Order: sequence, then C-alpha cells, then structure tokens
Amino acid sequence: MRNARLEDVSVKDGLTELYNRRYFTLRIDEEVKRHTRFGHPLSLVVLNIDHVKQLNADQGPALGDEVVREVARLLLKHSRSFTIIARLDGDDFAALLANTPKAGAVTYSERIRGVIESHPFAHGTVTASFGVAGLPADAASAADLIAAARRALGEAKGLGPNRVAAL
Repeated sequence: MRNARLEDVSVKDGLTELYNRRYFTLRIDEEVKRHTRFGHPLSLVVLNIDHVKQLNADQGPALGDEVVREVARLLLKHSRSFTIIARLDGDDFAALLANTPKAGAVTYSERIRGVIESHPFAHGTVTASFGVAGLPADAASAADLIAAARRALGEAKGLGPNRVAAL
C-alpha cells in the first residue's frame, strides 16, 4: 500500500491531483511511438488560464490556487477517461488526445473553453487560451509536437484571451 502511495505521489501534481510533467513526458513519448508504429492520429492541446498572475497579485495566491484546482477538475470531468490530462506547471495544462485527429482536438478545445468560461467560479469569470497541434501534420516527434502546440498557444494568446488556435 505504501509503494502504491509513493508511485502515485511520483506521477501526480500535489495541487491538482492531475498527472505531472514527468508522467506526461513518459506518456507522450509512448503515444508518439504508437503513432509511428500504427499510424493512429495523436493530438496535443496545451492550455493556459488567462490572467492568473494578475489574480494572484490582486487577490492572493490562495485564490489563484483554487482557480487552478477548479480548472483541473473541469478538465477531468469533461474529458474522456483515457485522455491524459497533466499540469505542466503553474497555470499551464496539457491534454494528450490519442486516436484523435487535429480537427477533433480543436473541437475538444472549443468545448472545454466554453465549459471553463461558463463555470461559476467563486470570484467571477475565468477564461483560458488553447494551442492545438497534431501528428503527423505538425510534428514528427514528441518534442516537436510540444513545441508546435506551444507555438499555437502563443498565437492564441496574441489574439487575446479565451481563444483556441491550431497551426
């Protein structure tokens, strides 16, 4: 039982109970290998909660942490059971969508964007920006896929908050 707890701690983020960056890195490498072998589509969604740094500055980090936890709960609740949802750091999350083409990942992102925007957070409206990339269209490796999704997130952020962008 103790070993199971230690294993859980090693792959889960302490604040959100989502998978952590370490586990995400292992899983994206596995899924890219699966894609290479079988040709199944693979998409990555990277999202960032809009204006959390300002929320932390204005109302304190405890409220910022609660927003991060609540967004994590929404991601889990509104994603398929086999979608790998991870907290990468701070207010950045990733959703690894196996057997999902990029168009499906854009649809997923728009749906989750709407869920977050319409959720009744205690302090008011919260929004998020999303970057979407997929194999084989945007990348050939796990590192390239992550970089492509982050570039798309940068494009979304450049257009203003509460956006979805795909390369």
